Amino acid sequence: MALRKPGELFSKDGEPEKESSTDVSENIDEIKQEFTQYSWNHNKIEELRRQVDNVSSSLNYGLSEVVDKNLNFLNNEYTKLVEKFNDKIKTLDEQFTSKVNELKKSHVSLNTEVTIIEKRQKNLKLVEGGKINVLKEEVLSELEGILSGNVTENFKKLEEKVDTITKTQIQNLTESYNEPPDVNNSDVLTPLNKKFVNLDEFQEHYRVFLNRIQRQLSSLGGGGAVLITDLDDVERSTAQVNGKYLRYNSTKGKWEGADASGGGGGGGISNVVEDTSPQLGGNLDLNNKNITGTGNISITGNANVSTLNVVGVSTFNEDVQFKGASSNMTWDRSASDLTLFDNTRLIFGNNEDFQIWHGGAHTFMKNSGGDLRIRSNTLILKNQDDDEKYIQCNNNSSVQLFFNNNQKFVTTNTGVVITGICTATSFSGDGSALTGIVGSGSGVVIQHDGSNVGTAGTINFSTNLDVSAISSGIVTVTATGGGGDVVSDTSPQLGGDLDVNGKDIVSASNGNIEFTPNGTGKVVFKGVTGNGGNGAGRFVLNCEQNSHGITIQGPPHSAGATYTLTLPNTDGNADQVLKTNGSGVLDWVDQSSGGVSSQSITFTGSAGSAQVIQTYAVGSADCTEFTLHVTSGSNIQAQKLLVMDNGASVNFNQYAVMYSGNKLIDFSADLSGGNVRIKATPETGVSGSITIKSIKQVI
Repeated sequence: MALRKPGELFSKDGEPEKESSTDVSENIDEIKQEFTQYSWNHNKIEELRRQVDNVSSSLNYGLSEVVDKNLNFLNNEYTKLVEKFNDKIKTLDEQFTSKVNELKKSHVSLNTEVTIIEKRQKNLKLVEGGKINVLKEEVLSELEGILSGNVTENFKKLEEKVDTITKTQIQNLTESYNEPPDVNNSDVLTPLNKKFVNLDEFQEHYRVFLNRIQRQLSSLGGGGAVLITDLDDVERSTAQVNGKYLRYNSTKGKWEGADASGGGGGGGISNVVEDTSPQLGGNLDLNNKNITGTGNISITGNANVSTLNVVGVSTFNEDVQFKGASSNMTWDRSASDLTLFDNTRLIFGNNEDFQIWHGGAHTFMKNSGGDLRIRSNTLILKNQDDDEKYIQCNNNSSVQLFFNNNQKFVTTNTGVVITGICTATSFSGDGSALTGIVGSGSGVVIQHDGSNVGTAGTINFSTNLDVSAISSGIVTVTATGGGGDVVSDTSPQLGGDLDVNGKDIVSASNGNIEFTPNGTGKVVFKGVTGNGGNGAGRFVLNCEQNSHGITIQGPPHSAGATYTLTLPNTDGNADQVLKTNGSGVLDWVDQSSGGVSSQSITFTGSAGSAQVIQTYAVGSADCTEFTLHVTSGSNIQAQKLLVMDNGASVNFNQYAVMYSGNKLIDFSADLSGGNVRIKATPETGVSGSITIKSIKQVI
């Protein structure tokens, strides 16, 4: 049968059952009060039983049947009430467990009761070695089984445990119950041997008592303890030692005392002043604080900081590296060198006015603000080996210039002194102050219109030249006789090559300029060497505006060509072509079927510069096909070029292009002066002598 509340045993017939409180603490108080009341008043229960027995024995036999019925009724009612009470006990137990867990999680602060609780904890001497949890478990066990078995014996055992609590603790409770049992005062629980008139009074008294016991039990042991020494999971023998810290031991299931640098659970810092070798187990968070004090901070390894703010003198005993976004700077302690790597700049001025840096193969100094002033009483500019001077500037004295460490120019208080030859485009002054001039084979330079003719120590002017005396350093030579005017000289002769000096030979009055060789002589257009194979003799037939022209040029020296071309006697007929007889005699002939002709041309090419290799009259053919072969050194190229024109525009297309190595020539066509021009443009990297052979077929 389930446990029933003591109040239900003494409730009056027909009295409505009071609704149980949903508050866990209030229900627990009520249970404890009622059971404690019964533990103190079990004698009354016995007395009531005896009274019932006496009444029952005194009743006549006629009433026995009624009594049996009533007892059966009471027994049934009692069973129902006990079952309800048992359900309520389970509910309260669950609520009590939830409440205890909640209290453990929230760590309820006792605040104003701390002083009283600390005093109480110090004075409490719990039974059986101070194991209050054992006592509480025993009390709860007795409460749970109080109505099972011998009820009287169970109440006696419970009373003994309550008496133990009363003797050892009641004098230390807030209520301070230390009066004799028969003393009556304002407290509702006094006197302790108080007699009760009825069950209601007894129940109320019992409820108040249980409430106080519950409050005291909740402040004992682990529930509400505020001293570490009162916690069951703290090993006091090792924890209550000077200089120890708390460390959890999972094997023991307790907190124990450990040294500041103890192993197992990890080290800790108890006192960094007394610890001569403290160590960090992780990153030290300064928490927006500073590390201050006297002495040194010695760092082995790297110190990574976002901002280093140093007040006072900083001493670096080893190398120091300053890292930049793209270049660095290093203080090399062993070499006592401050090294600025490539493109690391020394910058002076608020606006970066002066900069010094080394980049690539050169060193630079850049000044963008005002003068660059170098101050020194003696300023010497020397080579990198420090054994040759370039310039030396001396305070209040000379400035010297050197060539190969030999002084060539020096300033004085009256001018300059030059050692060696002084060459200038011109000299100012009359030269009257010049001294030490001695004529020699190379003493006087003779020029004509700015070009050197020769040098001589003596100049002798012959007939027809009058020489004036020197005046202001100038000698005037005047032509007075014949030969000085080619107009007047009817048979002038050249004593040397005629230099036209950038001028033209121009006739006047529509006169001709004629070249008449004597005898078997010829008019020769000489070639020049060193012109990249383009120095063969040539002449140009310009247009009337002299803006473009046709060049007729002989073959290059490499061709070894020596032949004569003799032009036809007439100008030929339309669509005829020139044909040689193999001996250089040309004649006009009709074009053969298909209009096929061939050509070979050699020129000095330049990448990107177009060369016209063929021309023909616009409209002379509906379509023309060229088969082309190109040679440049060891590289060759072959392809086709198709050209068509309608008399006003020209179209072309390259196809079947093939080459060894790289492509040499890009071919194209355009219109110019009523002619179709076939052009060859050397590709990038192609230059020098280029030979193009072509076969032209007119369609």
